[in-house]
Amino acid sequence: MGPTYLRAVVAPLEDRTVGLVTCLYHGVAHRGIASRLNAMFINEWFLPGALVGARLEPLRHAFGATIACRRDTLHAIGGFEAVADHLADDYMLGWLASRHGFRVALAPYLVENVVAERDLRSLFFHELRWARTLRAVRPLSYLCSLATYGIPVSLLWALVGGAGRAASLAAGAHVALRCLGRAMLYRSLGRRVPWSEAWLVPVRDTASFVLGVLSFLGTTVRWHDETFRVRRDGRLTQLAGADGASRHAAAPAPINPNSEEPA
Repeated sequence: MGPTYLRAVVAPLEDRTVGLVTCLYHGVAHRGIASRLNAMFINEWFLPGALVGARLEPLRHAFGATIACRRDTLHAIGGFEAVADHLADDYMLGWLASRHGFRVALAPYLVENVVAERDLRSLFFHELRWARTLRAVRPLSYLCSLATYGIPVSLLWALVGGAGRAASLAAGAHVALRCLGRAMLYRSLGRRVPWSEAWLVPVRDTASFVLGVLSFLGTTVRWHDETFRVRRDGRLTQLAGADGASRHAAAPAPINPNSEEPA
């Protein structure tokens, strides 16, 4: 972040109806293809999707790159203990603040997130955790979002429907539209358009689609080489380790974010 970051984040808290401030972020790949693929997901799917969501409905959740709140807000929602066991702890901080009558403000500042994935294996488990996080907090909308991956959907059409020429034309059109859209996005961010990565677009979209499907076919995630099970309420239970016992911390009663928030 730059020298104006703190001012941009703290300013909305002068309004006492605002309980929590958060920021969007964009990805900058450190090095390697795994980092580039991860940054592509952040920039080309997460960022525009989050902007659309914030435009369509009041913001009721937070993004992990920046979360700022007053001490009284944190006490009102039950402290960090209220979200300690949640897979989507950043999301839940914002949702709990909103549930207690506070507004969640989106600061006019874009944080730069430096992406440094070790390899494709670590990227897979990282993004599978992200996918299962999204599935845990907004299952219906996340399921519907899989239909927006035009490239893999077109490829499935070709494999299942046998419409070879039409499906190939659809896939080609989707690739062209994605490349055009990402060029406009990077220019709006004031960044150079990474044309050399254009060949990764179908790889990126197909991987995201597959991970989205896999997110509904299991309940475990890996975090810092530890394996956890995601319970139906979005909380984590650490699976059996060296001591042979499953562990999870004591936590308040389960909260279902979908009970008061549209999918």
